[in-house]
Amino acid sequence: MSREDCRRRAPNYVDSGALVRDLARLVARPSVSQLEGRLEDLHAYLCDDIGPLLRRYGLETAHENPALGGPPIMIAQHVEDEALPTWMESFPR
Repeated sequence: MSREDCRRRAPNYVDSGALVRDLARLVARPSVSQLEGRLEDLHAYLCDDIGPLLRRYGLETAHENPALGGPPIMIAQHVEDEALPTWMESFPR
């Protein structure tokens, strides 16, 4: 989704109450990653709650942790324009 699309859709997202509903769902889910025995809650938080929100904007979301038994991890990346330099490309070598 482009920046302009986001700007155009943002007022309705707020005015319709969808933002408040999304936030209420996010804060209602137990998701403390440091607590043992709560991996299923964290997985549901990342995959069922935050994941769909990020996918609306074309972002990748949760992945299995390469560390055996570790919680899922969240990775999201947004490329505004392939022609623009990245943060790392802005530093002289």
